[in-house]
Amino acid sequence: MNKFKTKDNVLKSQERRSFVMDLRKSGATFQQIADAVHSKFKSEEIPKNYDSRQAYQDVSRELEKLKKEVSESAEEVRTMEMERLTNLWMAHFRKAKNGDEKATDLCLKVHDRIMKLHGLDVTKAEITGRDGGEFTFNVTLNNDY
Repeated sequence: MNKFKTKDNVLKSQERRSFVMDLRKSGATFQQIADAVHSKFKSEEIPKNYDSRQAYQDVSRELEKLKKEVSESAEEVRTMEMERLTNLWMAHFRKAKNGDEKATDLCLKVHDRIMKLHGLDVTKAEITGRDGGEFTFNVTLNNDY
């Protein structure tokens, strides 16, 4: 029986946090959220002394969860894109090595895309000098493949 109570508490917490997030998205303050939680849920369904601080914690936990989900999704997309680019590269690289100009052009374009995917396509960097002034240097990449 205790297992079911714990499972029920988890479900109620999830329901509460979803409710809290909806209120926050609509512009409610943390105090307004806490008041609304007390109106919507029974006292045994919410933490003891639920107030604006707990509302803030609920929102923070949900935002962290969303941040993690988005981060994981972005990493999955990067991995999938890298696999596609690698397959494209491999399909044309042998021809490029043997002098096929179209294959060479395609391989260079795929290489550029891989560099961008990994954030390595920087063409300008700024460094602050010792005296606090800027020291700028340019790196020019030949894009005339």
